[in-house]
Amino acid sequence: YNFLDLSLWRKERSALPFFILRMEIFVLSLGFLGILFILYLIFVNTHIKTNKITISSSKIPDSFDNYKIVFLSDLHDCSLGTKSRKRLLRAVGKSCPDVIFLGGDMHEKENRDKAYFSLLDSLGRIAPIYFVEGNHEIKLRKRRDFKKYSSEFEKRVFNLNGRTPLVKGGKSINLYGCGYFEYEKNLFDFDKKVFSIFLCHSPFVFDDLLSFPDLMLSGHVHGGIIELPFVGAVFAPGDGRSLFKRFRKEFFFPKYYKNSYEKEGSTLVVGRGLGNFKYCPIRLIFPEIVEITLNSKNFLQ
Repeated sequence: YNFLDLSLWRKERSALPFFILRMEIFVLSLGFLGILFILYLIFVNTHIKTNKITISSSKIPDSFDNYKIVFLSDLHDCSLGTKSRKRLLRAVGKSCPDVIFLGGDMHEKENRDKAYFSLLDSLGRIAPIYFVEGNHEIKLRKRRDFKKYSSEFEKRVFNLNGRTPLVKGGKSINLYGCGYFEYEKNLFDFDKKVFSIFLCHSPFVFDDLLSFPDLMLSGHVHGGIIELPFVGAVFAPGDGRSLFKRFRKEFFFPKYYKNSYEKEGSTLVVGRGLGNFKYCPIRLIFPEIVEITLNSKNFLQ
């Protein structure tokens, strides 16, 4: 048999039934698509996107013109290795923020690894950090562990629970915040005369607000896990319920899942988050940090 002569090989293949040839093409195509999908997942899970949003208002003091906020959420202790941490810190540092907001679920209550504290130390060298709890950061099961964790954590961040003024150039704006399980409909009455920012893990409380801030920042939804063309986000994370109990309409096709939304003169910004949660160990959507720039209309005029 002459291996350089392909005529015999062509004859043998021509004798195969047509449906077998079609099946070979189908299997090869599936394999090729599978390889492309794996390469896509590797690329998505190792690249961080920066979503840049500008908020303009006459209520923003002149001293806060071009004030930059970096908003991070939903890390879930994911990828805190050296390379991934450097990648995140590089993305945050590139924005040159005046302040960093953490929107919850950055840490998992079961995790006692000190890598999260190391990350906070590095972020704190870039800008002051303000934080609200998500649904995964509730108290550790052991009281002693929780007390130790809280004392170490609060050395590094400002844990929001109520109103805190942000001051620059002798003028201020109001920063409000509450944890995921601390929210109540009448919790805040936002001062309409002062520019107000509300930090809350879940964006779904936006429709329940009785008084609206100028800007609200949330995460929680992970970009809907999967986003389909002409459909939008598919899934909304649960609230601690079992997976079986989540199969109800409120856990599908979330209304708020990315970018910004307007209502009653208020802007809601929803970050797509940085990490994964246990029911979806890989990201199908790029990890995202949100860079928000405040512009004073008075200053521009």
